[in-house]
Amino acid sequence: MKKIILFKNHKGHLAIYITLSIIQNISVVLSTYSLGMVLKNAVPPISDFTRAGYLSLFTITLFLLSAFCSYINTIVKTDLSKKIKIDLINIVILKIFSYNLQEFNENKKGEYLSWINNDVENIESGVYSLFLIFLDSFFSIIFTFIALAFISWIVLLITIFFSLLFLVVPYFMKKRITKNIINSSLSSADFISRTENLMNGYEEFYASNKSNILRSLITTTGLNYENVKQKQTLTVNKLLLFMHSFIIFVKFAVIVAVIILSSSYEWIIKGGPLMVLSIEPLSYSFVIQFSNIITNLTSFFSHTELAKKFNVNNKEAKISKINFQNLKINNLNYSIENKEIIHNLSFDIKKNEKILIIGESGAGKSTIFNILMKRVKDFSGQIYFNDNKKINYNEINDRSLFQFIDFLNQHPLFFNDTLKNNLTLFDENIEENDILNALKRTNMIKWFEQNGSDLNTMINSENKNISSGEMQRLSLARVLLRNKELLFLDEVTANLDIDNRRLIEEIILNSDKTILFISHSIEEENKSKFDKVIQI
Repeated sequence: MKKIILFKNHKGHLAIYITLSIIQNISVVLSTYSLGMVLKNAVPPISDFTRAGYLSLFTITLFLLSAFCSYINTIVKTDLSKKIKIDLINIVILKIFSYNLQEFNENKKGEYLSWINNDVENIESGVYSLFLIFLDSFFSIIFTFIALAFISWIVLLITIFFSLLFLVVPYFMKKRITKNIINSSLSSADFISRTENLMNGYEEFYASNKSNILRSLITTTGLNYENVKQKQTLTVNKLLLFMHSFIIFVKFAVIVAVIILSSSYEWIIKGGPLMVLSIEPLSYSFVIQFSNIITNLTSFFSHTELAKKFNVNNKEAKISKINFQNLKINNLNYSIENKEIIHNLSFDIKKNEKILIIGESGAGKSTIFNILMKRVKDFSGQIYFNDNKKINYNEINDRSLFQFIDFLNQHPLFFNDTLKNNLTLFDENIEENDILNALKRTNMIKWFEQNGSDLNTMINSENKNISSGEMQRLSLARVLLRNKELLFLDEVTANLDIDNRRLIEEIILNSDKTILFISHSIEEENKSKFDKVIQI
């Protein structure tokens, strides 16, 4: 089980941070105590200015050492934060990649973007950074405790008593903060997804002279998101305001108690009443660090709840080798809300055959494609390989299946990157000769030469610096480059002109692959060249 484990991969950084934090907090406590000793030695009846001078120098040295450790730890913390975010992004991506195609499509793309952008930031700041704050506060409390115990155990008990009052805070605030954090995460995902969806319709609104409506819709979506964020911020601010007010109260209460007791009972404070100069900042530090732990503990556990959704079983599925000979579909049925889409469909695909499935729009052709791609699983009937019903299609894990199956649809995806990276999907192991051969097989070599014979030619997926026909042929070259045995092609010639449609059909028919070609329109001269034509 892959879980988010604190600093598992960064123990060295953590060790440095802990060491410097200990030195820093010891320096702060000693310098604070030393300050009281400076005052004690500088005034009557002692008036030992030489000793007071040495103590002052010692105090300044400790302050500088504390500042130096704090500065180095800031650098360590910043570097650690960057590394942790990269780790978290990898964990989130691992979670996403644990989904099969059907599970992946159940969520909106905006939700995944929100996971990577917002949830990673929230978990890093609300779990990892807070843990470092806990360490600082913990060491500060330990060394302050020792110092106060040395100066006056009664003052220490008074300080502890007031500090313990902070323990009531998590009981009242944890559930509310956790709920707000989770709601904020969901709202962020919805905001990104909704905005992305609306922006995809920019041309429609623009052409209809209704850009003001689009602006209003996006503004409303943003307002809803900000309302949720505001609610979370108000909840946290209420907690912080309460804690701040209570800290001020405790600070004055401790000072008053110390002054009253020390004026009546000098033995209470070791070193005499002048040590109040050290007691006040030490007591205040103890209280504020204790309150930091209690306040942040609520947020810490709330954010760990958010992190739990990224736990994933990272045991990789075993890849089984299947020697493909044929694929059989027997009595396939599929319905949506009692509407029958596919009824008792049966056919088989033998190795190296070219099968054509044709039918009108809405007849269920793409549903067959989605079933074979495992995007849809709630169908009835049997799909199995090599006449062996034991090799059940749905029981084969996806990694085994996609060892020899590939697909292409009418909307090929291209990245804003080089031609080479688009064809190889960033796989550096693919040879340049193989890429050029794929371009030749798809009749794209002339286009390649016209663009300077440069595999680093940039492809622009938004502005499309290549035509639809060229893009479809490049996507087909990408499929051929992967060299899978069985290809599912869904409406790959839709919306193309006759010349490009005929060209792609000929490339498909002349390939040495087993092909299931789904189409609602195909050139009559090519239809007869398929081994089977299935009308649905």
